[in-house]
Amino acid sequence: MALVSNPVKEITKPKVFLVEGRDEESVIASIASRAGRDDIDAREVGGKNQFANKLGPAVKQSSFRANAKCLAVIQDANGDAAAAFQRVTNLLKANNFPCPTASGQFVDSATMRVGVLILPGDGSNGYLEDLFLNSYAGTPDLTCVDAFATCCKPRRALTTKERAHALLVAIGAPETRLGKAFDSSQINADSVAYDALRNFVLAL
Repeated sequence: MALVSNPVKEITKPKVFLVEGRDEESVIASIASRAGRDDIDAREVGGKNQFANKLGPAVKQSSFRANAKCLAVIQDANGDAAAAFQRVTNLLKANNFPCPTASGQFVDSATMRVGVLILPGDGSNGYLEDLFLNSYAGTPDLTCVDAFATCCKPRRALTTKERAHALLVAIGAPETRLGKAFDSSQINADSVAYDALRNFVLAL
């Protein structure tokens, strides 16, 4: 599945995912490819603050109306999962879409299936990178990263994304961005840590 980073470029596939950035775009593309799915089109909007600017133009184009049967929005929770979900559903309502009642769920209308997932899932605050860190829970690699984070703490606490970058270095991944590294043999992309995301993508 080819990645198309412009959310308003012509839509030809029936299942459209609008996501924050290229890491999410790449991970979803990898999940779809591993499952042998060629009906999924993942498009990054350029950050969480761009959903309001990009969703409307994407869904109002004629190619979306002609070809899309499903729409999903995936966004990081950051520090407030409930607020992130509310922002997404408000935006969907403003564009006349039905809205699920909770993250990870779907709702169907006569013409469109719509889903929303706030990462890392289960109402938790955080990011896509939390799934990656969780996939290495209890391993020497993550123990090493945790020790490094402890050493840094007197100066400043490492962010989740910085811990994920450090873990990518520790395991010898070819890239220090999760999305670019996700297809490499060093990443356990089949870990149960990704189940909420994988199940959501494949169930849309």
